[in-house]
Amino acid sequence: MPAAPLARPFGSAVEASVPRLTAGQPVQVRILSLGGAAEGLPAPGITAPVPAEEPTLPGTFVGTSLAGQPLVTTAQGTLLLQARIPQGLPPGTALALAVLAPELAAPTLPAIDPLHGRDWPALKEAMAVLVATDPSLAKALAAAILPQPNKRLAANIAFFLAALRGGEAADWLGEQGEGALSKAGRQDLLSRLSEDFRAIQARAQEPLPEGWRCYALPFAEQAQVTRLQLYVRKAGDEEAEAEGEKKEKARRFLLDLDFNRLGPMQLDGLVRPGQLDLVVRTRDLLPTGLTQELGGIFRASLDVAGYTGNLSFQTGAHRWVRPQARGRGANV
Repeated sequence: MPAAPLARPFGSAVEASVPRLTAGQPVQVRILSLGGAAEGLPAPGITAPVPAEEPTLPGTFVGTSLAGQPLVTTAQGTLLLQARIPQGLPPGTALALAVLAPELAAPTLPAIDPLHGRDWPALKEAMAVLVATDPSLAKALAAAILPQPNKRLAANIAFFLAALRGGEAADWLGEQGEGALSKAGRQDLLSRLSEDFRAIQARAQEPLPEGWRCYALPFAEQAQVTRLQLYVRKAGDEEAEAEGEKKEKARRFLLDLDFNRLGPMQLDGLVRPGQLDLVVRTRDLLPTGLTQELGGIFRASLDVAGYTGNLSFQTGAHRWVRPQARGRGANV
């Protein structure tokens, strides 16, 4: 819902003509007044009046979503704005919004492209709705199911992949998450997420060259919801043991990460029964203290799982492994 500041005070006579909004309906709005403007003071940057035919909807700023988008409560529900607002704006600040005609409304949420991109529109909006309706639940749910750069990264990835096989987002969100979205009237988000799940699963059924299968994964870092690409395939003869059961069960995986401070990182792992060998690739050389800390975490994790394995580091973009889609070029 893009918003651009225009001018009209709270309590306009056209307030009653605001069309009834339905849950999940995209709508285009303008911010008419903010904070002091609601008390008859001029709002910063306002230079032009709003046409009288545009209905006004009062609202209250309550915070931001995981993606940093403003959340505004109104008599017709909570709105997620695709707009910038002044930094440091306190929750509880009053606003007035102009609701534009339906034909100017923003398009519906796009489907996910499982093979390309880092965005997941439906998941971003679902988490924003949960934050607006039940912040405690949203925080607990994000910690329990969203892969993040912490000790639960591997566990949350495994949980997502298990839910993905069922093709229903509700199995991943759980009863509380599903119930909160349903209570907010956002069954449309559950449906869109389930469609995205099935698209990811269908894409994974079509191997890329060299047998790689691609999975789009949710990822959260510093309150931002994005995506990762996970590539998995059977290990080749040069990677697995030459004989026996271990070769049949050996799997190789690639996981691309992108951190604000450390930059791009690729995890290249080889998993065999009771053993995990991992290569961490970065564009720039990591500090010695950090590599030692990562080594300690790796060994501790292996001990908990009853595994053995080795951790090594590689530096330089030329070392990146880049699975390619047929006719689409590099996508890692």
